[in-house]
Amino acid sequence: HERLHSIDLLNLLSEEGNVRHLELSVYKNNYTKLKIQQEKNHKLPHFHIEYKQEHSASYAIDSLESLAGDMPKEYEKPIMKWAKRKRNSLKATWDKLQAGEDVKELVIVSEKKSIF
Repeated sequence: HERLHSIDLLNLLSEEGNVRHLELSVYKNNYTKLKIQQEKNHKLPHFHIEYKQEHSASYAIDSLESLAGDMPKEYEKPIMKWAKRKRNSLKATWDKLQAGEDVKELVIVSEKKSIF
């Protein structure tokens, strides 16, 4: 699989009960970012797009179909164009992340802290 562009965040999110999960901020375009989360209760491979803290939406990786949320087209379009090209790598990253495996060979990790 082709490596994804970069990861700006590789965070262990706050514990929800005893469940800890990872969140990857995989791609950024200005204030819009694409994220994949380790979500044990979600079976459908998907990603999230966020614009600042104003808009967020989820999309299926295989079809790029909108699953939930609201994202204006002006913010959605450049991210979806990138996601379409990287669909196989997004799916491989989702699969490994859900299995708790190391995803570093699939992504280029940036050590910079995110400004988001």
